[in-house]
Amino acid sequence: MKYLYAILKPLGYRKEASDYRLFRPDGLARIVNIQRNKNNTAQCCMFTINIGVYFEKSDMISNCKFKEYDCQIRKRVKPEENEEWWIIENDTDMEVLKENLQTVLGHIEKWFDNFISKEETIHRILDKSAETVPDTMIMSYPTAKLIAEMGYPMEVYELIKDTKIINPKAKKLIELAEKLKSTIN
Repeated sequence: MKYLYAILKPLGYRKEASDYRLFRPDGLARIVNIQRNKNNTAQCCMFTINIGVYFEKSDMISNCKFKEYDCQIRKRVKPEENEEWWIIENDTDMEVLKENLQTVLGHIEKWFDNFISKEETIHRILDKSAETVPDTMIMSYPTAKLIAEMGYPMEVYELIKDTKIINPKAKKLIELAEKLKSTIN
């Protein structure tokens, strides 16, 4: 993974354990996370890459150690169409692996280019255009609550008002929709 950091460090990423974070001045942050398989051995190491975009209510990020699962927008990067895990074995050609990672990091940067600024990212979530980015997970309860608190209660309500019908098990999102409806009216 030293190779990965050698690519990310000149771009401004900071490394902590398996996480590489980039903080932007407007309060938008990016993360590249290397998740190792729990069954790794000395002969076989498997890993996957998770990425995400993170922001908080203020322009300064107070949780500088946020994790990929804390992100408002997240994605698992796949090395091949149906694979989720890279495999390194004793006979793995490391030069080929490095080339593949270089290509994948190019795709990761293109994905991050969909979310240029904090404000644009919020608007892309609200107008649902962020959902058009392939394999991207959006609009969980924490994201909806945060964006409503940032001054977009009506817009968030419009996005989640049908949750009771679409996903009746999403209790917190349903409660938030009801709360927002009562404050808007």
